[in-house]
Amino acid sequence: MPQRENIDSRDLLGVSSYEPKHSITMTSGCSATSVVPPDPEVMRKFTALESQINQLDQTVWAKEITAQRFESTWTKLWDDLRLKNYKVEVLSNFSFEKLSIGTPRQPQKQSAGIEIVRFDQPYQELSPNEWRKYLQKLQKEGYRLEQAEFHLAEFEVTPDGQAHSVIATELHIINSEYQQRSIVKGNLNVTYKKGSNEFGLPIPETVDATKLELLQRTGVPAFVEALTWSPSREFNKIIDPLMLYDLDGDGLSEIVLGGANRVYWNLGGGKFQAAPLLKQAPTGVQATILADFTGDGYVDLLCADQNGLLMFAGGGGDKMAALPNLPAEYGPRLRLYCTRL
Repeated sequence: MPQRENIDSRDLLGVSSYEPKHSITMTSGCSATSVVPPDPEVMRKFTALESQINQLDQTVWAKEITAQRFESTWTKLWDDLRLKNYKVEVLSNFSFEKLSIGTPRQPQKQSAGIEIVRFDQPYQELSPNEWRKYLQKLQKEGYRLEQAEFHLAEFEVTPDGQAHSVIATELHIINSEYQQRSIVKGNLNVTYKKGSNEFGLPIPETVDATKLELLQRTGVPAFVEALTWSPSREFNKIIDPLMLYDLDGDGLSEIVLGGANRVYWNLGGGKFQAAPLLKQAPTGVQATILADFTGDGYVDLLCADQNGLLMFAGGGGDKMAALPNLPAEYGPRLRLYCTRL
């Protein structure tokens, strides 16, 4: 299904929605600011473009816009689960008429202690009240929802006006008491009622969850948290790409956040020490890669920003000298040549 971006024609033309009828001059101290009426030609183009977009919305993008509206029901559920601590309450308050679930089959053992559980007949239909009791039971048994995802996979409206969607779903569940981690994933087949809820969103009528499958593993977690870092607290920039590279040759890979000019030196034993990657980093880096470009045996850093490519040659010697260092002047940009052969 083609993707339609939400475009405001005013953004394309550089005009605001405010349309003053008269010229206004505002004076404060020695400075003055004038607001003049918009250019009539610009407004004519704006009106024509807005009309064209509205026509496309009603024709070419009509199905896409309708699909986005029905997807918003699940986007809100996803956001509420992500932002609120009481996830059982969020799930309990999700509106529907009937939820169908299957009966679990015998677990199938996989490698690394993982089991797969699929569901089959007989199917059970839960009302909203029965669904709330089911969630409360799982909560008392120690199950906790860690994260959830909902994506619109398919959408259609039948000739009689019945909306139907397929929602790709993945739920990560933890039970610390049993040392059990589970992933519930698969497709939900959903039909919708006529009308909207208090948020103006479509209301599911039936939710068929019989095609989900459960992956579970009991025992000590295979991974433990070693490092937590929130870029919003230290940087106001993109951190990508995340790279792993043994910068100092000790056999342990460092964690490198190219866009944030950050390196986490691997001290071993799950311990890391944070430091700047470059002593003087360029701004607006959009991509970085680590490799020995100069052939001297030391890792170099290649960056790309809006103006082109920059390469910082790595040095030798001690640990810190192994970092790529930015010279006082950037120097000429790199030029890459491609062949069609």
